[in-house]
Amino acid sequence: MKYIPLVRVNNFLPFITFLDRMGSPTERWLEAVKLSSFALEDPESLIPRHLVFEFAQKAARAEGLENLGLLIGGDCSIANLGNFGQLICGSLTLYDALMTLQKIAPANNSGERYWLEVGNGSKSPLPADQAWFCMQHLGDANVLSRYGTQFALTLMVELLSLAGEKGWRPSEIYTQTRQPKTVSESKFFAGIKVQTGVGYTAIAFPRSFLSAPLRLPIAAGNRQNQLMWESLHTSAPSEDFPQSLQRAIVPLLRGGYPGIHLAADISGMSVRTLQRRLEAEGMTYSSLVKKARFNQAIRWLQNPSVQLVDVAAELGYSAPSHFSRAFKGWTSLSPTEFRRLTTENQTFLNAVSDQSLEPLE
Repeated sequence: MKYIPLVRVNNFLPFITFLDRMGSPTERWLEAVKLSSFALEDPESLIPRHLVFEFAQKAARAEGLENLGLLIGGDCSIANLGNFGQLICGSLTLYDALMTLQKIAPANNSGERYWLEVGNGSKSPLPADQAWFCMQHLGDANVLSRYGTQFALTLMVELLSLAGEKGWRPSEIYTQTRQPKTVSESKFFAGIKVQTGVGYTAIAFPRSFLSAPLRLPIAAGNRQNQLMWESLHTSAPSEDFPQSLQRAIVPLLRGGYPGIHLAADISGMSVRTLQRRLEAEGMTYSSLVKKARFNQAIRWLQNPSVQLVDVAAELGYSAPSHFSRAFKGWTSLSPTEFRRLTTENQTFLNAVSDQSLEPLE
């Protein structure tokens, strides 16, 4: 892919919680895939999807759980997936929920897409009374995960169940990745026609479900919904390579300067390939890190309740004076002067936020 698929930490935390409860050495798996614990502290932050897949694979093999994604999905709920899950579960009907999901999915996981197929008689190969809820993990088939497919599938079934009768089960399921026989014949799939490894994941359900209200929807005020929408979209993953890499390293800043070897690891490429990709965009890795730090500094300085010492720590500087020196080199202002000016002058803040930080070699 031309960009690095990123996913919200909220979608990964159920894996950590489940494995921790089992007594699995999650810290070991995190270290093995080069995922810092700092990256997981903000549930709405973004991490590279392929590292999540690698983590699940290592943990599943170590624990001997071919159905790890099913177990975790069955232990989780859509409503627990942060702003993304709250907006979906706050929908009025199943159709409303599926349309919301389709619209906001790229802001939650840039390597995933959802869609709805509805039978409409002679114009469709589907029966007129049937619909399919579909999902596809995008990208190189070599890095796709059977456990990611399992996890997504359980949550898709949960969402459909909120509109169906209690105890409803689909009659037919497709899975994108091939599943072991032990999984496809497991209790989860009992009585269901299953086809695995078809290139996308899909669940058949009665078309009548679409107009059904969701059971136990989450009541959220208009203002709360608006804030969740804004939060998702203003921090959405980018389909531009430098910007997707910048998003990926932001959660790592607190641990100190993220070296280029770490960046190459989380990008799934060699250091030289990473450098060439950035050179093609007219950038260097050091300038990209500076831009990531700059953008995060602007964000934190807009909150007057956050002390400068905390801003410096969040950006990985060992001392506030080091942060102040760097910030003054970017803006000609100290962080304190910048905070005062932005508080007094919104136009000034907009101008700074819109500017592109040039490489500072």
